[in-house]
Amino acid sequence: MKRLCSELVATFQFDETTDEHRQVTELSQKLEDVLLLASFAARQRCVCLGWEFHSPSHYVRQYFRNKTLPENSSRKTIRTGEEIITLADFKEFMGHTYPIFMRYSEAAALRRAVSFVIPRQREILESSFLRLWSALEMLILPYRTKRVRLRESFDKFCEQNDVLLTDLWPVVTNDGGPSLYKIRNMLAHGEYFGSKHYRALMYANVHLAWTIERMILGLLGWQVERSTVSPANLADQYPYQTWREDRTLLTGVRG
Repeated sequence: MKRLCSELVATFQFDETTDEHRQVTELSQKLEDVLLLASFAARQRCVCLGWEFHSPSHYVRQYFRNKTLPENSSRKTIRTGEEIITLADFKEFMGHTYPIFMRYSEAAALRRAVSFVIPRQREILESSFLRLWSALEMLILPYRTKRVRLRESFDKFCEQNDVLLTDLWPVVTNDGGPSLYKIRNMLAHGEYFGSKHYRALMYANVHLAWTIERMILGLLGWQVERSTVSPANLADQYPYQTWREDRTLLTGVRG
């Protein structure tokens, strides 16, 4: 039998002059955003399954029926190197990015994008790539109009948020091999990728995740150099070292 453990993640003291139920509702919504940012930083989904309320007159315990435990809930720690923000910088990261997150004009789209980029277990590679691409489109949505192409809106996003991606697999440029956008189109139209292309497709998926993570960090005003997706921290990773030759492998795929 699997033993499930819960942990206290937050405590609040309410103002007795205001409605208690309203305060609980508002704070639980804010806690969801805190946990979403923490999940992004850790690359591990964190959820609140319920809350307890104590007052001199009554005690309430509520569980959320629409929430499930993450697949990695049995793990007690995050292995070093899996997180985007190291534990040493985590407190400062949360304090810096949360107010920016809450003030962002397209907060709903940002929430979905952050949720989509958090890794999932036992997901088909093609589905993972398309999910990540959806996150990218959510991020650049405020920069798009009917007359603005994806490339222009993407470049505008990167320029305004100081996002540098020249060391990663290109998002929209097809010189030297298919871009991430072209791969997305091939997958969306049912293009077949054979076994000889699997590694290249897998590494393209990794680069797409790194790209979106840098975009979110830029949007939240956090320096990429203080994350594990900086060029210096990615330098010893195989997908980072071989992406140019992997990209060439996909040149022969029809699209």
